[in-house]
Amino acid sequence: MARLFTAIALILLGKSEAADGMVPLDLSDTPGMDRDLEGVTVDLAYKLRVPDDWWRGAKADATYAEVMKKFHGENIWESDVLMGHLRNLDITTNGSGLKSELDGSALDEKTILQPLMSRLRPRVVLEVGVFRGSTSTAMAKLLDVLELHDSFVVSMDTWLLDLRFVWGADSSVHKNEIQQSRYFRNKEVAGSSQMYFTFLANVLQSNTSHRIIPVQTASSNGAMALIAHKIRPDLIYVDASHSNPDVFLDFINFWGVLSPGGALAVDDLQVPAVKSAFDAFCRLHGLSPVVQKKRGVVNIQGYVLKPADWNRATGVTGEGRTAALAAKKKALVSRMQRKSHAVGIQAAGRNNAGNRPLPKSKRRLPG
Repeated sequence: MARLFTAIALILLGKSEAADGMVPLDLSDTPGMDRDLEGVTVDLAYKLRVPDDWWRGAKADATYAEVMKKFHGENIWESDVLMGHLRNLDITTNGSGLKSELDGSALDEKTILQPLMSRLRPRVVLEVGVFRGSTSTAMAKLLDVLELHDSFVVSMDTWLLDLRFVWGADSSVHKNEIQQSRYFRNKEVAGSSQMYFTFLANVLQSNTSHRIIPVQTASSNGAMALIAHKIRPDLIYVDASHSNPDVFLDFINFWGVLSPGGALAVDDLQVPAVKSAFDAFCRLHGLSPVVQKKRGVVNIQGYVLKPADWNRATGVTGEGRTAALAAKKKALVSRMQRKSHAVGIQAAGRNNAGNRPLPKSKRRLPG
């Protein structure tokens, strides 16, 4: 697999070749943390390259059963031990208290997902960042309303609620929320989040298991899994980590996975780290996003549409991609030579004895 895919990432904590202009940055002095750790920033140069012919043979009509088997080898909802494990964790599926656990993005006329799903009529929907399942279950129900009988939702998350480790610090401005907010209420075993099982219980309680395939993984690995299985969602909703470089990498990786003609939608553009990453992503690809903020709604959402002829529109297919990479390498070498030349001129402009600048008339280039 390593020979097929190339991901180049450079995360900068100080001066480097990228900071000196040798490598163009996608993110520069960008907020690092989700509404916390003010002053902590990220510089990043990142590219994901998938061979031009990789998606050849990918099925446009993948079925729920096929994708479930690819990821899990069996239908996880038919597991003999699932219900017993939920009872051991004191997580029930009888509706008792579960409705209050479904925190997440709403799915109504005030948000972008409902009209997008009606417009695109997607076969495969991917939600990245699922939490307790509010949006995944709502999208699954909407598929029934739209009579998209063969469509389904892939719900991808770690379910670790790992923001608690940062926001729980004494230095965090959100420390009190860890103890008081319902958002962070969670089942844990020896410090390990069990939110995945709360999500499974919520799916069962909402009668949407026939539409939902959970994938418990980090989003970067999840993107590679979709590439490996040649699964291209028609609609991707990114609402996972709100920190950098995570969220920027999500935009780049899942844009590469998204089916041409589909849409990549994002949540929480009111968060500085998310907005900075989304703006940089759109600039990088020359995209014109649709951003929506409705009166009375805190969250700012947006989306970009991927042209149906995106692979041709990029101009980097086959020989064109090879030529583009060669041009970038040549430009990098040229910048290095110019930098070296400038250093030589500086050195030539110094008096060796006293390290004082020589008169311009007496300066000579080395050699």
